[in-house]
Amino acid sequence: MCFSGGKVYLKQFFAVLFIIIILSACNEKTHEEIGQKFLENNDYEVVSYEGKIESYEFTERTVLKIPYKLQWSVQDTESVETYIGKTVTVEEFIVSNHPSDEKLGTSIVRLFFVKGNVIGGISGPMDAEERIGAVQNIDGKTFEKIHSISLKNGKNYGMKYFSSFRLQ
Repeated sequence: MCFSGGKVYLKQFFAVLFIIIILSACNEKTHEEIGQKFLENNDYEVVSYEGKIESYEFTERTVLKIPYKLQWSVQDTESVETYIGKTVTVEEFIVSNHPSDEKLGTSIVRLFFVKGNVIGGISGPMDAEERIGAVQNIDGKTFEKIHSISLKNGKNYGMKYFSSFRLQ
């Protein structure tokens, strides 16, 4: 009798475990949802979600190559080493109410995600011709504005900024 009662409890346990797994999977937010909330919290209106642009492993070598060197040089983070060995996923959004949307009224924002968290990103005007040139962070700031030096004087900035990296 004790054994058959154990079967009932075991069945109930697995049924509850199954429900918990299903509910926790349903509660996971997508990059689209997380990104939209992030952008709205920063006073940007999301016009559309364009999707995943790329995923890459963040390595010491990656960050010293173009375009990644330029993209990471405009981030506000001081601890890029934290992301070594992690996968960075880049998702694109079209937003309005952005500093670079003067001409067309909308801008492109590409958010960088690591493990479901926004860790940075880049932005620019919708007009492809206007995007040629300086890389901007999420808020439309260029390298010069963030670091108070010109790009010409800071061309080796990546090597100084990431000086703790050892190339293998």
